[in-house]
Amino acid sequence: MGCVFGLTSLAWVFRKDLIISSFSLPGWSRFLPHPSYIDDGTIAIAAAVILFLIPTRNMEHYQSIIDASIIPKLPWHIILPFGSGFALATGFAESGLSSFIGQQFLGLKDVPPMLQIGILTFSVVFLTEVTSNAATAEMLLPLMASTASVIHPHPLASYAAGGNGRLHGIYDARGNTTQRHCIWLRPLKN
Repeated sequence: MGCVFGLTSLAWVFRKDLIISSFSLPGWSRFLPHPSYIDDGTIAIAAAVILFLIPTRNMEHYQSIIDASIIPKLPWHIILPFGSGFALATGFAESGLSSFIGQQFLGLKDVPPMLQIGILTFSVVFLTEVTSNAATAEMLLPLMASTASVIHPHPLASYAAGGNGRLHGIYDARGNTTQRHCIWLRPLKN
């Protein structure tokens, strides 16, 4: 198991060209007929398949390290939303939605930095109400880095605002009435 993990880690690190100052080490995927077909997910799936094939130490009867009995025990409530977050983020980028949202933030160029951070935080909290939190993070964090260079606050401030907003979207949504809804509804009860 440790060998598979070590080889998987090495495959991830050395998949693409590794450039350190003037030294360049070519990545192993460039030697394949279609290097664009190989990414980190491909390597992870190959490692999982290998774990299904490697036998345990008990040689009397063949049993692989991982077998089909663990499939129902997997945390599907984590795996599926996380994977769908990647898919949604890719869809946002491919459809142009990410760049559209980035263009909307360019209007903040002349706004004071503290107000920019407040607007970014509010926008991310709102976005987590209608999309998955993983998709929001994967779509907005690179977007905030590129937008931050245009609207002038330090990129770390944009990351903090986006991360804070995303975390509020996660922690405030518990299935019950969230705290922000209680604050909004309180004046209506009087």
